[in-house]
Amino acid sequence: TISGILGLEEIGVEILTIACNFDDPARLREALAEAQSQLGPVRLLVHAAGAADRNNTLFLRKSPTDMAQVLEPKVGGLEALSESLDPAALKRAILFSSVSGIVPSLAAGQADYAMANAFLDAMAGSPTLFGGKAVSIRWPSWRDSGMGEAKSPAYSKTGLLSLSDDEGLLLFDHVLTAQLSGAVLPAIIDPDTF
Repeated sequence: TISGILGLEEIGVEILTIACNFDDPARLREALAEAQSQLGPVRLLVHAAGAADRNNTLFLRKSPTDMAQVLEPKVGGLEALSESLDPAALKRAILFSSVSGIVPSLAAGQADYAMANAFLDAMAGSPTLFGGKAVSIRWPSWRDSGMGEAKSPAYSKTGLLSLSDDEGLLLFDHVLTAQLSGAVLPAIIDPDTF
């Protein structure tokens, strides 16, 4: 949010905001060069892009164009960033994935979204992606922000509880400090149903 950005600037954090589509590699390289000239080398990447198609949930009715719009931010975005960033300068790459990529019941109606997240998870395990410095976080539902809280019976049956922003940020800090790699699922669970 704007207030969050302003709050960070008030405590001395330098912030540079650049709008750029992943499907324009030349503009992405230009944006990264601009960021690096003002702030120095990119040391930490947080790839948190994503899109879902909530209007057309039946897989058989999804057009290739509709599916491409869901896949592009995660799949195309990761490919564009991996081609544009210097892996030697990068210390960590954090990919925001979703538990929908590994829990089939949560992929119902969102197969394209689940596929995009499964791609991030698989790529995070590759030693060639960012020199093996990537971790994919398979986020469960967040109550306060993100794509909105999942309240479906299918989600409830997993035993995964929705995270508050404070809980999610604590789990994010743990992933950062633990130097994890591959794919991880930071979660708070209901032990009776998980």
